[in-house]
Amino acid sequence: MAELATQSAEAMRVAVELVVDLRVWWLWVWVCVSLVAVRVRVVVALVAVDLACGGEGGFVLPWVWLP
Repeated sequence: MAELATQSAEAMRVAVELVVDLRVWWLWVWVCVSLVAVRVRVVVALVAVDLACGGEGGFVLPWVWLP
């Protein structure tokens, strides 16, 4: 009976670890997608400002992608 309880506790621990790992993985995916979305919005906004000021959209783009 004690062995069954130990196996059950081990199975529960593994299940909890899998759920936590999955949540952490989805959190990383969400953070990365959010960062890409913010970067795209910044690029679109800068190009829109450049176009609104009479540019052709080419002046801003080379500077946006510099690290």
